[in-house]
Amino acid sequence: MRKKLIYRLVFSFGYDECELLELSNQQLSNLLVSLMIAERTATFNGHKPVKLQAGKLNCNN
Repeated sequence: MRKKLIYRLVFSFGYDECELLELSNQQLSNLLVSLMIAERTATFNGHKPVKLQAGKLNCNN
């Protein structure tokens, strides 16, 4: 499940993978749900869906 959440956040919303690895499963799930709601709300209100971009953190792997 964790890999699927990270994959969706990286490829659908442009998040940086190394930033997401720091989050718990619950935080990942909450973030994805929040972004999906925001995207659907924008579409419902007649706006083009905006791909929300995350801030990038330095990743020291």
